[in-house]
Amino acid sequence: MTPQAVLDLDMKTWFAIALTVDQVRAERRTSERGTRTNTHSPRRRRAR
Repeated sequence: MTPQAVLDLDMKTWFAIALTVDQVRAERRTSERGTRTNTHSPRRRRAR
């Protein structure tokens, strides 16, 4: 395997992970908004 191929594969996996994390965060945000009145902003809670 050439270094270039390894680098390409690494970028693809990283991109896939970033996408899934983004999706999970978005889902969590919408579900929070539905169940709870937003007294504390989610950003402030996550900062800890």
